[in-house]
Amino acid sequence: MQHNHDKGLFRRHGSPFWFIRYADRNGRIHRVSTGTTEKKLAKAILAKKKTEVAENRHLDVKKVPNTTFHKLCKEYWETRGKRLRMKGLKSMIEIWKEGIGDAPLKELSGGAKIEKFLNDRMDEHKKFSAASRNRHLTMMKAMFNWAIEQQLALEDPTASIKRLRETGARTRFLDQDEVQRLLTNAGDDFRPILITALHTGMRRGEIINLRWPDGVDLQNRVITVHESKSGKKRTIPIDDTLLETLVSCHRDSNKPTCSHPQES
Repeated sequence: MQHNHDKGLFRRHGSPFWFIRYADRNGRIHRVSTGTTEKKLAKAILAKKKTEVAENRHLDVKKVPNTTFHKLCKEYWETRGKRLRMKGLKSMIEIWKEGIGDAPLKELSGGAKIEKFLNDRMDEHKKFSAASRNRHLTMMKAMFNWAIEQQLALEDPTASIKRLRETGARTRFLDQDEVQRLLTNAGDDFRPILITALHTGMRRGEIINLRWPDGVDLQNRVITVHESKSGKKRTIPIDDTLLETLVSCHRDSNKPTCSHPQES
């Protein structure tokens, strides 16, 4: 029988060994054998386990950035956003701040609150189309990816949020295995075009017509499509994978194996 002064230490019928009971950093109770018949040693094992749990919990608290959503928006705009020269981005950020609130980033984990904000805005603002929702989602993803790089966030809470089908958009998308096979079998000339399409959603003609000086800004990590299908100019953020590809292409732009984008 367990006594109060031996809390967390007990023996089971039929076993010669001492057992310990402790809670991990997530609050789950564990009951495990110490493998020893010596009570003093078993108490030492229990004490060590409790110390490890306490230290891990402390490390986890230190590891989680103390960042709120409003603080992230401000840092992103001041450090990266306003340098993108992206029309409407400042207004988009203000919309996010108003709709999502100044919640700690850990409360946005999983993306449910952000997805609700996007869906509610579509319901409340009839002109907020699927395309507008997708654009907000794309830019928010770019902000969270930047936050992860800057160690302001541990995850992208929008990762599980799906883009909506836009008018005239394809109804089927490639899965990860299909994408990998496509990249593996693509030739050196076509692979940069394929990667650009996969990471931006740009059309073939838009990619082929890109020019380094005014279409691809590697320093600010943004692509500008001057003549889209709608006739309007739009800008697209460059993620890490695409940046690596474009830097390689720009370095080797005089080589016949890397012809995208074109020099003007």
